[in-house]
Amino acid sequence: MRGGNPYRAKAYSRAGDSLAALAVPLDVLIAEDRLTEIPGVGNAIADIITKLQKTGSHPNLEKLRKEIPTFAFAELKTMPDAIRQGRQVMPPQKASTALVSAAAEPTPEMQTVFMLRSAWFRDEHGQRKFAGQYEDATMPIAAALRALDQCIAVDVTDPRRASSVACAAGTSIRRRLM
Repeated sequence: MRGGNPYRAKAYSRAGDSLAALAVPLDVLIAEDRLTEIPGVGNAIADIITKLQKTGSHPNLEKLRKEIPTFAFAELKTMPDAIRQGRQVMPPQKASTALVSAAAEPTPEMQTVFMLRSAWFRDEHGQRKFAGQYEDATMPIAAALRALDQCIAVDVTDPRRASSVACAAGTSIRRRLM
């Protein structure tokens, strides 16, 4: 979670699996000083297990509790095996919706037009897009108005769309709508 040593994490995972499969109560093994007989449990992990069993806490555990957000512990409780075995990554901390909505840029209004001729236009992100002939194209309103003025597109509600007739009257759809 903090970018630590993956081998250490794997060792703790192996020790945890071995402890979960114990047939003898953990108290008995600690009292008899036999923790290192468990596969995957060395002297360092045995000391940590002993401290956790006797005091209910460990300095490293308290340090982690201060560093890791509280939501992480709830997530760990719901998917312990997947995280412990490395099949699930820690979910990112969710940003508050107030910050996200304030920082988000408003998207420009879009309009769909029916293209009478093929043309290139710039989308809402400034990228060049191609609109094919006799296709509907959704584009920013400014680009759609230019296409309507140049008679290369008609409004999708225009009856000429069905027959694909160009701007025969010589006036643009935009001027008729105004």
